[in-house]
Amino acid sequence: MADYFSGFQEFFPVILALVAAVATGLMGGFALMKKMTLAGDTMSHIALPGLGIALIWNINLVIGAAAALAIGAIFIWHIEARTDLAVETTIGVIFSAAIALGVLVTPSEEIIEALFGGAELISVFTLLTYLALSLLVILYVFRFRNQLVLGSFNEDLAEVSGVKVSRLNLVYYLMFALTLILGLRFLGTLLV
Repeated sequence: MADYFSGFQEFFPVILALVAAVATGLMGGFALMKKMTLAGDTMSHIALPGLGIALIWNINLVIGAAAALAIGAIFIWHIEARTDLAVETTIGVIFSAAIALGVLVTPSEEIIEALFGGAELISVFTLLTYLALSLLVILYVFRFRNQLVLGSFNEDLAEVSGVKVSRLNLVYYLMFALTLILGLRFLGTLLV
């Protein structure tokens, strides 16, 4: 089966780019409503420590970045739920700490690829994994779009309407992080 798809391997990046563009566009609309327009830039840098640790332990870079982004998203959600700080302020503080930690743990000879990504061939497994992740983000947005709009407009009204805003925000941050992962492999942490 893999041999059948190998003839189309040159089109895999285009397919991934198109599907990831749909997913990121949908999430970006809600980021705009939540006043998180700069969050994508700063949250992508949270992946740098995960990339550095993945390079040191010689594991898949995407797994390291995903773990760091998930931890960062949970940390941002936790701070936002406990304080009155704006989301962008919280993300900015975590961003600074993540950059510092990432530079410390990332081996110097590998930092360029971690920052700017790579363009190696994409396997069928990678294609299917990224397509599944993109589809997960797209389905999440369509399933919870009304709750996301209501929560972005007025959290108190959303709570009264039965929306569990805290849980909705946590899942949103995790999906936002997942959206960033879709671009990390090819664009790196600086360009995402």
